[in-house]
Amino acid sequence: MDVKSSFLNSIVQEELYVGEPKGFIDVAHPHHNGYDRGGVDNTLFIKKEKNQLIFAQIYEYDIVFGRVSNQLVKQFIQQKELEFEMSMVGELKYFLGFQINQMEDNIFISQAKYAKNIVKNFGPETTKFKRTPIPTHVKFEYIRTELGLCVINK
Repeated sequence: MDVKSSFLNSIVQEELYVGEPKGFIDVAHPHHNGYDRGGVDNTLFIKKEKNQLIFAQIYEYDIVFGRVSNQLVKQFIQQKELEFEMSMVGELKYFLGFQINQMEDNIFISQAKYAKNIVKNFGPETTKFKRTPIPTHVKFEYIRTELGLCVINK
């Protein structure tokens, strides 16, 4: 999902940190729209309703989301389109240097293209690539902490 109204103002020359104004958080509804912020990554938001989950990762003007429930996805899209001018750009194939291949029962993530470009730009092209072992059957769950939600291996 792409946010079309990003970066409408002039270029800022210095680093800028913006916080919510006092009173912005509704004490009666501290987790607006039912999303909890990830405990490790502040740009990750998680919503759980009964046995349904949706994860939303926000990076600059892009929102990447995954789901267990089509109903939550429809709600998420409608909610965001009410607040911002958005466009759906289709299935995620490439994001932040990662190549993503979604299959029916799994997702394959690779940085091969990124690694090859690094070698091409900064090192000998004859370098041999090595596979990095990583668990293939990892199950994740999340727990609520005082910092937010934390995603852990099950």
